[in-house]
Amino acid sequence: MDAALREQLEAHGVDVAKGIEYHMGKEDMYEKILRLVLSDTAFDMLFNAAETENAEVIFDVTHSLKGTLGNVGLTELDELITDICEVTRKGSTEGVKDKIAEVKDKYGILISYI
Repeated sequence: MDAALREQLEAHGVDVAKGIEYHMGKEDMYEKILRLVLSDTAFDMLFNAAETENAEVIFDVTHSLKGTLGNVGLTELDELITDICEVTRKGSTEGVKDKIAEVKDKYGILISYI
């Protein structure tokens, strides 16, 4: 991973060191997996589900994302996704639309670097 990409990612809440450590110190492997995670169709599913405010669908999608995001050091996204997951776990969608909008903004920035 080049220094400029690493700097951009870290400036936007990505714990690159944690992600590399989790992937046995292999930067190339980490970068490849980071790209795969950010291209996961679950993000599009989440953004579409925000319009319907279907707590069950939003819960399923966020639950599938939350562990993965932490493993690649996407700390800020992981925190937002975890918050959304906990709210929708209870069947509520209170405040979820705004949090999904935050996820979408952060995701858009990160995907632009990858």
